[in-house]
Amino acid sequence: LLEGFQNMNMSQIAKEAHKLGLVGVIERKPEMVK
Repeated sequence: LLEGFQNMNMSQIAKEAHKLGLVGVIERKPEMVK
């Protein structure tokens, strides 16, 4: 699910994560978006 985020900058990730309801997941597991 997060593979596409690898090519995005952090603001784009934040927008996509918010739409997908994953903001909390990313905040708890930042290693997932490295």
